[in-house]
Amino acid sequence: MEKDNDNDTMNGFAIMNAELPGNRIASVMFIMDYLIVDFDGTSISYLVWPLLDTTEDCLNEKDVRYRDELCKLIGVEVETVSGDADFFVVRFKNGVCIRCSLQWADRVTPEAFVYTSRNHCVV
Repeated sequence: MEKDNDNDTMNGFAIMNAELPGNRIASVMFIMDYLIVDFDGTSISYLVWPLLDTTEDCLNEKDVRYRDELCKLIGVEVETVSGDADFFVVRFKNGVCIRCSLQWADRVTPEAFVYTSRNHCVV
């Protein structure tokens, strides 16, 4: 999401918070340099590797347990989606969060993530 248009950013978070809670992760796909999390047809493509806040640790993509812990979220229900100028956060009912930096310094593309559903595409 582009940081210079705060209204679009907040509208995007509102759309995602209206659509994602109650959905469960169906699959986690590790592509060479990005991550796709699928929620039964709705997906988030993370172009910035997100942090994984577990109940015990904060893991990044270089941590040995990162991929296993992400895969453990398959079948877990989304509780809320939120965000601000710094982070986009998907919080699950088990207390785990996927937290994506929206900082320009962390990006390799203009977008930090792409959210795609049957009705919307938010970047």
